[in-house]
Amino acid sequence: MLKRKEDLVALFEEARNEFPEQFMNDILKATGRGGTYAARDYTRALRLIACLRQAGISPESASTLQKYEDSKQFIHPAVWFRHSYDSVNLAARFDQLKEKEQKEIFQSKDWVFTEKIDGFRVWLIAYNRPGHRPGVWMFSRNYSDVDCSLCEYWDHVFQTISIPENTIFVADCECVYDGDVDILKNYELVAETQLQAVTSMAQMNAPQSLAIQKQYLQDTGKQFFTFALIHPLYFNGKSYTKRTLGEGIDVYDDAVKFGQSMGFNIRPVLRCAGSEEEKKSFLDSILANKGEGIVAHNRNGYYTASENRDKTSWVKLKRSVTATLNKEGLGDSIDAFITGFKMSTEGTSREGLIGALECSIMLMESDGSVHPHVISYVPGLSLELAKQATITGVDGKPALHPDFYNKVVELDGQDISSKSMRLSHPKMIRFRFDKNKSECIYTRQWIESQIM
Repeated sequence: MLKRKEDLVALFEEARNEFPEQFMNDILKATGRGGTYAARDYTRALRLIACLRQAGISPESASTLQKYEDSKQFIHPAVWFRHSYDSVNLAARFDQLKEKEQKEIFQSKDWVFTEKIDGFRVWLIAYNRPGHRPGVWMFSRNYSDVDCSLCEYWDHVFQTISIPENTIFVADCECVYDGDVDILKNYELVAETQLQAVTSMAQMNAPQSLAIQKQYLQDTGKQFFTFALIHPLYFNGKSYTKRTLGEGIDVYDDAVKFGQSMGFNIRPVLRCAGSEEEKKSFLDSILANKGEGIVAHNRNGYYTASENRDKTSWVKLKRSVTATLNKEGLGDSIDAFITGFKMSTEGTSREGLIGALECSIMLMESDGSVHPHVISYVPGLSLELAKQATITGVDGKPALHPDFYNKVVELDGQDISSKSMRLSHPKMIRFRFDKNKSECIYTRQWIESQIM
């Protein structure tokens, strides 16, 4: 979704031919420093325009638009609900907290630990109210690279849903595949991980995805997609984006049961609201079983539906407490995207193959501007991966396969060097097929906080 600001401006200016000038001026809200227009302001405006286009608004209706709110009458309420939020709630990092705040997360019963699920983040929306067509939507957290439109995937899901009258149900979930990856070759689906299985199914054409799921259900008796509920957002006539997280936690089990009653293959995630010792044991058991870690939910916090990571709502911890407090590594991983390569040393067994991947992040300065920054050159590629990554370029020399550029990888390392601001002792954990480079944004303040 991350486009250069000038590209976003150009798209916005092109849209002026479709809509009245007064409307275009009203939907572009300046949130940049000093009242300037930031890239996110154009993204929000373009997202609304894309919603109107997808709703099939006629030129005659478009000509009547004057204010932002005027567009609401043409957009389905389910779509409007997702459009109204810039992002899903994102978790802050445990290692960014002060020592007192870290202790509170373990000691206070206001903080509830939940298992961190490795999946494809989605908002499920089931809608059946008078005046609008009933249906189900599954929105991802990302926007289209082409026009900033919402990305919706329910047409890729083979599940029969029956929505009671007067129902609005919105759930923040991780869409996951809980089955055996090895059997997927029977369906001509190539996936090395459960996460890759989910993202591959979402990216293929819908009829093919549905056919695989139908056959999978016949063969195994199980649905391919499972939705692990993170937090209810709208349930029983109440919006839990406007209420404390504790209120959402209190209806969590009921929300799971209601989702299941409609036909969603939805399940709860493991949770722990016990003592400090119980929380530490909970975290240790997840890590021992090769889990991702935990996300702590603050009952007194609120669902922050923006790209700002609010430490008063959710905090993630992906290491043991001892390792984190002793600063053994970063305490978390870094998501970066591939921007280049280095060749293997001549005269070695890897000569002629790519030896390291250049990985970058989007670095946000204090003024809100964002630019690419090389965070590391990551060595240690497996022989198979090195062969996949290497092609013969147009000049006859080895080059990086075009498919690798901009792919997101999860990195670990010891710390950030003070001179180059690069990750030291880098190690690639895995590819993140569920993410794009727009999500690899880090502030200079955080990067500098990791310098040893």
